[in-house]
Amino acid sequence: MTKPPAPLVALLRTPDRPVDPYEAALEAAGFRPVSIPILDFEPAGEEALAEVLRRPEGYEGVILTSPRAASRLVEALQQHGLDAAMWLKKTVWTVGPATAATVAAAGFDLRGEESGEAGRLAERIVAHPATRPWLFLCGDRRRDTLPEALHQARTPFEELIVYQTRERAPDWSPCPSPDWVVFFSPLGVEAAMPASETEWKTAQTAAIGPTSAAALRSAGRPAAAVAESPTPAALVEAIVTPP
Repeated sequence: MTKPPAPLVALLRTPDRPVDPYEAALEAAGFRPVSIPILDFEPAGEEALAEVLRRPEGYEGVILTSPRAASRLVEALQQHGLDAAMWLKKTVWTVGPATAATVAAAGFDLRGEESGEAGRLAERIVAHPATRPWLFLCGDRRRDTLPEALHQARTPFEELIVYQTRERAPDWSPCPSPDWVVFFSPLGVEAAMPASETEWKTAQTAAIGPTSAAALRSAGRPAAAVAESPTPAALVEAIVTPP
């Protein structure tokens, strides 16, 4: 008897290379994962970022809610020949393991990785004593959850846009009629919805966390599986044992 093909999973993200952890985890679980880039990111605010990084004494620490923002921080310190010693003494808040991993190797004092989403991270930041503003590095299409929570708590922060996000038309040809489509951000939901009645009409949807799940509900395609944390293992667990 011919063995049925493994379920095809479309990962709406740009894969890490040479080995993508989400692809590897799904393959080990018996799936056929295919990464489909759906967003492009461009650096922004080069001079402004260099300027604030020259004034570490003016900030309590840094808030990072995406791997792109984390990369921009590390790159700017290196490219502009800035002394990172003072920044390494400061608290750097990150949400999720991917963001934390981007700056961990640089030696920063990381906190908040286990928060998983911006709302819970904001609760921890608000509870942390601060005498100076936090430096919040973000993209041009960041969500309002964290800054609104900081405003309401009267926690001072300075926001700086360090990258821009652009939607790109996804190429579905490597992954025709997937069994699952996995979403990693609300922006990914927006970019993929035009193909929801064609390329992935019959697919089940999965979300990497509650924010992406909420975006799917709003778009009329509720997630059949939601990862408890933004990790490859949690995503596999959610797909294998959906509620």
